[in-house]
Amino acid sequence: MRARRDGGWIVTAATTAEPEAAAHQGFPYSLLVAVPGNDDPTAGTAGPIGRAAEVATLASVLSRATSAPASVGLVGPAGVGKTELLATAMRMARERGFEVVSLRPTGAEAHVANAGLRDLFAQLDRSVPTRLPEPQRLALAAAVAESSSGGSADHLAVLAAVHGALELASATTPVVVAVDDLHWLDTSSHAALRFAARRTSGPVAFVWTRRTFDEAPEGPADLGDEDAAMEVGGLAPSAIRDVVLDRSARSVDRAALGQIVELADGNPFVALQLAASVGSGGGRLAAMPRSVDA
Repeated sequence: MRARRDGGWIVTAATTAEPEAAAHQGFPYSLLVAVPGNDDPTAGTAGPIGRAAEVATLASVLSRATSAPASVGLVGPAGVGKTELLATAMRMARERGFEVVSLRPTGAEAHVANAGLRDLFAQLDRSVPTRLPEPQRLALAAAVAESSSGGSADHLAVLAAVHGALELASATTPVVVAVDDLHWLDTSSHAALRFAARRTSGPVAFVWTRRTFDEAPEGPADLGDEDAAMEVGGLAPSAIRDVVLDRSARSVDRAALGQIVELADGNPFVALQLAASVGSGGGRLAAMPRSVDA
């Protein structure tokens, strides 16, 4: 699907290339473009290319979170490198001794009540919920039970339980709650995390990503502090060149590289997809891709 917008590729809002899931989300499979999600191939062991400023901001947030609550959101279009930055934040946090809890909601789970909370408490120290007041402990157990629809639990008690659990967990070790694709987090889990983020006084960092769409989807936009959102824009042409030369599985000559830099419009994932279409010998693009997986 070849399309342009402001010099760059238009990317669909689909989150899967599986026909069944596509139909469930209301996207025609023939028009689907896969997104990087949690398997962003721009990620690499060497760290983000051309993202020194963003990494410095994440490091600063983690420094604050060693003794006080902190929050930062990474907001930008699909394929721009938000997931790689989030992975970098989690790696830095672990190196600094944080307990890291990672939530990766998907579009298929967006309407599953408390799906995010189940993932949260599956990763936290199991002793934490046992130290909550009994009303909160019972409400939380009902909310995260596999058979629960979320309607039977005491809503206020669940909110207090999530807040209390994070305070307890961070009393001994600073905690990072990382949410990739916040816009897909189910409503009940988002409400609980937002409640906690606005009230937590201990060393807890909330780090999240959210994709921008042409038309905003129904879904969470932040975790309690709108000012914490950081726009992740396109990379500079020199950084796109470095991404292709460092991470493309194919060799690319100067002419093809120039085409890729121009067409990618700062999007590293798009650049790698274009590089994958280069003809044998590393020459000019063999053909424009029918779709750009971003």
